[in-house]
Amino acid sequence: MLKEIRQIPEVALKCYQENRLCRLPLGVPYLGIGSSYFASLTLKYCDVPIQPEPASEYIDYLTTWKTGQEAVLISQSGRSSELLWCADALDRVSVITNDLQSTLAMHPHVSKVIPMAAGEEKYSSSKTYIATLIALYLGLGFDPMPAIGQLVKEMNQYENTGKGWAQMIHESYVSGKWKGAYILGNGPNLGTAMQAALVLTESSGIPFQAMSLAQFDHGPKESVPGALVFIISTGSACEKRRAALVPLLQAAGGHIVIYDVPYIAEHLSPLTAIMPFFFACHYLAVKMNRKNPFVIGGKITETN
Repeated sequence: MLKEIRQIPEVALKCYQENRLCRLPLGVPYLGIGSSYFASLTLKYCDVPIQPEPASEYIDYLTTWKTGQEAVLISQSGRSSELLWCADALDRVSVITNDLQSTLAMHPHVSKVIPMAAGEEKYSSSKTYIATLIALYLGLGFDPMPAIGQLVKEMNQYENTGKGWAQMIHESYVSGKWKGAYILGNGPNLGTAMQAALVLTESSGIPFQAMSLAQFDHGPKESVPGALVFIISTGSACEKRRAALVPLLQAAGGHIVIYDVPYIAEHLSPLTAIMPFFFACHYLAVKMNRKNPFVIGGKITETN
């Protein structure tokens, strides 16, 4: 996994070059599962008029949306069952995928395929998550190059930060006093928090929860004594709430880690904010002696 994470700057530049002229539709569903859904949620909170939905809930419950509908389908593998079902149900789809020869990419309802260009990925989504974000930014009218430049320059700092977090999480977990861990993000970084919780849980086998700062304030904060709470901070409109809440959480016995995402505008910060969490995944998995993140299931979810 470490090798895959360290390839991210190269992948980001390649994805940028391959997709800088791509355009994606507005006002339509953007469908994915897990990391693919979180990436589209990021762009929604950049005030882009798209409709991110989990592909499973879309196909099972939003039946009135389907007839004659156009959508964007996002799948790293191009083989996830729910995305294939959505492609069957829709008249016209654009696909963002890492496998241009996949079943989804070759589906007869596909009008456009946008390549992630991330190369082979065996572990939790890291390269493909960043590539998905870049494709979405470009396709929806943003230039992510300032954030890509930060990725190229700051990899050592991201790795050092993530390694330190892994040590802290592991020490808390093995102490016998583990009370859980939360990752909080707002706006564009709500998707970042969800992605971080997903890959940390997947890689380590330890459960992490993600939500917004306001959601945490509305109840889950009662579980904070003894818990780890990571807060992604970007100088956003939520900073007033954070400033009031953090002392309260610390006084209650929570271990609060504030990650101030440096040097980047908030709407592009998801490209860099996730990086220390990726590195934490690797170093925590090593400490947990977990060599394969996919023990109960596989990397690709295929079901009947």
